Amino acid sequence: MPLSVINVDATNDSKAARSPMAKKNLGVLSIGKRKKGKRPSLPSCQPSQMSNSSAEEITPVSSRQVVKDEWIESWSKKLVARQWYHGIMPREESNDLLRKEGDFLVRRTTEKSKPFFCLTVLHEKEPRHFVLLNVNGFWNLKGLERSEQFDDLVELLNFLTSKKLPLQPSHAILVRGIAKPKYYILHGDITMVDKLGSGAFGEVWKGKLKKMSKEEEEVEVAVKRLKEGKSRKSMLRGFVREARLMKDLSHPNLVKVIGIAPSEEPLMIVLELAKNGCLKNHLKKEDSRKTINCDDLTKFCTDTARGMAYLASKMIIHRDLAARNLLLGDNMEVKISDFGLAEGGKAEVKEKKLKVPIRWLAPEVMDTLVFTTKTDVWSFGVTIWEIFSYCSSDPFPGLSNNEAKEIIQNKNPPMEAPIDSPKLIVELMADCFAKKPENRPSFMEILKKLAPDEDVEKYRISSKDDEARTFFW
Repeated sequence: MPLSVINVDATNDSKAARSPMAKKNLGVLSIGKRKKGKRPSLPSCQPSQMSNSSAEEITPVSSRQVVKDEWIESWSKKLVARQWYHGIMPREESNDLLRKEGDFLVRRTTEKSKPFFCLTVLHEKEPRHFVLLNVNGFWNLKGLERSEQFDDLVELLNFLTSKKLPLQPSHAILVRGIAKPKYYILHGDITMVDKLGSGAFGEVWKGKLKKMSKEEEEVEVAVKRLKEGKSRKSMLRGFVREARLMKDLSHPNLVKVIGIAPSEEPLMIVLELAKNGCLKNHLKKEDSRKTINCDDLTKFCTDTARGMAYLASKMIIHRDLAARNLLLGDNMEVKISDFGLAEGGKAEVKEKKLKVPIRWLAPEVMDTLVFTTKTDVWSFGVTIWEIFSYCSSDPFPGLSNNEAKEIIQNKNPPMEAPIDSPKLIVELMADCFAKKPENRPSFMEILKKLAPDEDVEKYRISSKDDEARTFFW
């Protein structure tokens, strides 16, 4: 996505739009008022020391200088209308958005659970990170003249940009503020309606997204909300990675990511609402064996294979394919969800430790901790078993995890198809459970078996060059 060049004072409010002080070609407004005088010896809201290199970590200062959470939240709300303010953004995300010398943005981050605002600037092809200091209500940066203080962050940025002051010690110079991506959503545009569920990461809600224009109606959505107090760096990175990975993908058998709301706590991902809920819950209903027939079950498998074929064509490894992560759309079509562990642009992903339940894992994952599209194929075989057993239990019922692991690694096939499964399903499960990954079918081949009249060539990656061009993030 091309990045917009904006004025430092660019905002959605009409007051800024009417400002007569905008200067052409500078990307700034004229210098705001600054307060001169001796800086107080004891800062009231001063965060950690400055880091000028992408490789350096920011070192926190003593507890008396920690920014109060209430102060951070208050300023987050004030800054949310500024296009160059990107909210609770991981460092890796900000690095990807800066493309030209002098590009900059402001983000909110933490170090050892202490929140602060950070100015990130691209200098000599490297992102440089500077902690924004607030001393007794006045903004500054370490390394500026001691007499320079500003009562508004916009004024400080205007000053730095218009004067082209090199920031010490890297000598980075601010040129243009970078607008937040189009998929960023304001918290004020989201209304929570009903809680749908919860997990280790937080909660899932049914909600409404404010219409973007007069022609559009308010849209029903699903909202994944990260637990407040849990927005720590590892979870935050995974949350943002999931949104970025899926934002440009569109397929009838995938849950569509509409956007992410990072401007303030709690961080939220806004998703397409799958109105008929979770497939697993649907299959576990008391009367499901009477109301859901073999053709319906086969269709659920076909929809899943189609969605996975699309992901494979985009070089995305899901890594957590299971009935619990399959939802049902308006027309009872399967929609694959939960991409928190998904990885894109790689032929394989190696982990240091396993993060998913072992009952869905291919045997080679347990030995090597390496995931590929072919390990997703194995998980699909287990998911078929779940679907045709009406999700009556988890795979390998009655066995401990260690016993299930022993069977997965040593028995071939590790499980039999449920009783009364059609021949096609029995054969397909056996194919998915081939001991050697290279002997397992691709998802395109699986889809062709399940839907022989369907054109599956659109899911083919024809060459390594095509694979390399699949991703742009």
